[in-house]
Amino acid sequence: MLDAARKQIGHNVQTTIVTADFSSKSWVESIGNLGPIDVVVSGFAIHHQPDQRKKELYAEVFHLLAEGGVFLDMEHVASTTPHVESLFDNYFIDHLHQFHQGTEATKTRDEIAQDFYNRPDKVENILAAVPDQCEWLRNIGFTDVDCFFKVFELALFGGRKASN
Repeated sequence: MLDAARKQIGHNVQTTIVTADFSSKSWVESIGNLGPIDVVVSGFAIHHQPDQRKKELYAEVFHLLAEGGVFLDMEHVASTTPHVESLFDNYFIDHLHQFHQGTEATKTRDEIAQDFYNRPDKVENILAAVPDQCEWLRNIGFTDVDCFFKVFELALFGGRKASN
């Protein structure tokens, strides 16, 4: 993803891509003297953090942003109900099965479903619902908080640090 971002951005001297481990608060030090920051974008990473760390991380981002700065997070999120989660799971499994049918694989839909439900990385996904995460952003002080796009368990949400 970082390579794709670098390619899209090119040699824009006003843009810096920083790679940091935000599982602890020390990631803020890697930003150094780059702030205040106009835009922070995260993609498919924060959902691996416990909810308390998510809240802390959102607050850290808020404090790094310039007035009017924007935070956007494209993320794997929790479904709002068990029924919606089941719809997503079945939809995803159906598409995995369809994909496998186009190859020489011989797995049945049930085998693919078992692989999906028992995948080793599943425990690494600590999903939170979009309404909860948007509320956390509002409580921190973000304005214009919204979910800008959502399909099942994929969402783009975020907010802005208001200008004084």
